[in-house]
Amino acid sequence: MKNLNIRELKKKLSDKNLKNIDKLKFIDQLAKKYQKTNLEKCLSYFIQALDLSKKIGDKGEITQVYINLGDFYLAQKEQQKALGFYQKGWDYSKHNKFKKGIAYIERKLGEFYYKTNNFERALNYYQSSLQKAKQIKNKRLTADVLNNMGLVHAHLSNYQIAITNYRNALQIFKKLKNKQGIVYSLINIGLIHQSKSEFDKALEIFFKALEKAEEINDKIGIGNALNNIGTIYQNLDDLEKALVYFKKSLQAKKGIEDKIYTAKSFGNIAIIYTQLNKFEKGLQYYHRALKIFKEKQDKNEIATTLTNIASTYSSLRQFEKALEYSLKSQKIYKEISNKYGFALATKNIGYLNFELHNYRKALYHLKKSLVLTKEIDSKKLLLMIYGNFWGYYNRKKNYKKELEYYAFYFKLKDEIFNKQNADKIAELQTKYETERKEKEAEIFRLKNVELRKKNKQITQQKNQIQKAEKELRELNTNLEKRVEEEVRKRREQEKKMIEQARLASLGELSSGIAHEINQPLHNILFTINNMNKALDTEKADRDYLKKKIDYIAKDINRMKKIIDHVRIFSRSQNEDKKENFDINESIQNAVNLIRKQYSEKEIEIFLELSKKLQKVYGNPFKFEQVVLNLFSNARDALLEKAKTIKFRKKILIKSYQEKSGIILEVEDNGIGILSENKDKLFHPFYTTKEPGKGTGLGLSISYGIIKEMGGTIYIQSKNASGSIIQISLPNL
Repeated sequence: MKNLNIRELKKKLSDKNLKNIDKLKFIDQLAKKYQKTNLEKCLSYFIQALDLSKKIGDKGEITQVYINLGDFYLAQKEQQKALGFYQKGWDYSKHNKFKKGIAYIERKLGEFYYKTNNFERALNYYQSSLQKAKQIKNKRLTADVLNNMGLVHAHLSNYQIAITNYRNALQIFKKLKNKQGIVYSLINIGLIHQSKSEFDKALEIFFKALEKAEEINDKIGIGNALNNIGTIYQNLDDLEKALVYFKKSLQAKKGIEDKIYTAKSFGNIAIIYTQLNKFEKGLQYYHRALKIFKEKQDKNEIATTLTNIASTYSSLRQFEKALEYSLKSQKIYKEISNKYGFALATKNIGYLNFELHNYRKALYHLKKSLVLTKEIDSKKLLLMIYGNFWGYYNRKKNYKKELEYYAFYFKLKDEIFNKQNADKIAELQTKYETERKEKEAEIFRLKNVELRKKNKQITQQKNQIQKAEKELRELNTNLEKRVEEEVRKRREQEKKMIEQARLASLGELSSGIAHEINQPLHNILFTINNMNKALDTEKADRDYLKKKIDYIAKDINRMKKIIDHVRIFSRSQNEDKKENFDINESIQNAVNLIRKQYSEKEIEIFLELSKKLQKVYGNPFKFEQVVLNLFSNARDALLEKAKTIKFRKKILIKSYQEKSGIILEVEDNGIGILSENKDKLFHPFYTTKEPGKGTGLGLSISYGIIKEMGGTIYIQSKNASGSIIQISLPNL
């Protein structure tokens, strides 16, 4: 039937010869036309439709009108009236033994209870609707109900059940060649993979959904697919791509009146702004989204937006305000039984209490969130919790626990974000894991059958159980030794990291070392040429030759010292050697290695080293590595700034004595450090440099070496104005 406007529909209704069945269809269209403009007229036409459908006696039309009236009141938030009409429709269909009507009404009741957060009743109605849809062989309804059930299970974090429902729905839609249903099912499957941090798989599925939606010009499907693709790129920290897809998504849905979608778009844009450190602008968009979600009473989105606002305040280090919003979001997540959201909010509350120095509360909430997250199997959330525990035990100086969670964190991070894995390998791995789990499930089922048969034999296995308990006790006795062994292995790994960083430093300084050796070599060559000329002219007496030989010996000795120094500096066995030493000597050695190299880059080095310094206790070669790391960072900051402005590049090194100890300062006039990055600089693998230009280990290793010497490192920096890194070491 042609899509008529209101005037045309009324003209059709004025026809006295119009059949009642056609009249009913025009009345239904008029009611829906008025639904967004005149609610009173909309309701009036729906009631007319109900009266006329009863007069006609068409069971399907009567049931549909009851559904329309229920939908009308639900949209107005009048839940009891909506439920009343759904129930009347169900009673009518039940009384008239109209299975199709019962199936459709029960699906609608499931949607009602899902929207009102009564998930158990929603699943009961969906299950009953699914059973009847199969009995009457209504494949379209069967697929729709399977998608509905998937939504409930996904909300409850029952991901395996949800994805099974979605896949079954997808297969039905494919048989029906229903492309809109295929798009909807694919998007739902992609969202499950996204929730499980399986981003490659999710991205592949969202692109398939986009392709199908574009084939049928489904604007809603196109917009949703583009939005989800943007979210994946956001999770992968590709913010530019994320922004492109979010904008495309808004454009695709232009002209479609959907406030919830608009609010979600505001939220996505807000997230991008916060990730770009434009926090105030991000908060503005979050509050715009929150206002719409509150108007629509969408509790799940309200809780999500509150969580994001809390995260933004946390980034601004306004921890008390962040805690206020986190507590609000936790309460709502609990009300709506959102396990993932509740676990995330609980983790955030733990972290914020940690920042506010409420350590007992922090540990309680972190432990609680760890248990909840393991239940729902979210790797991304688990990674964040491991990171929080690592930081917690570091501050509490419980180094054994810190090491344990450090290992957990990086093992899981490699598993999720290992960039070296090719896309194909990731796809095959996912396929392998799925097949393995299916096989394990089948094995588990068979084992259960076998266990039931062997239940009577439990008493005969008592001796075996006692033996196992004895082995377990012995295992527990050796647990401390195993922990010590793990700690020893971790220390060995840390030593290897330090050695690699030292050798990397030598690689960077190779041109400076070559220059230091070249100079005495040229002197020796020059001296030998003079000696040859003197011998040719018979002017080379004993005193002359002795003087020249002394020059050569002095230059050879100079080269020997340089080579010995490099050899000793690069040896890993010197790491544990500690002695009293003069830091000025280490500083001068480091400067000798880098002066030529830095000079070629037009970097000037100035020394202000006090001659009245006490000696310090530690490993002089490890300390020299610290100095080289600081020089390297200063050089990079100067070269980065020089890309945008021409200026005189300077590094100033000072050493001086104070009552509290010995101070070393390395000052540069380079690019500087953003204030929000300063607290992260000593974290392992954290770097502000471009990919390939920094490992993120230099300052972390330096921090460990200085801490081992009983000292501290402090950074003063202003963006675009330079930095001062100050090391304080105790007196002997």
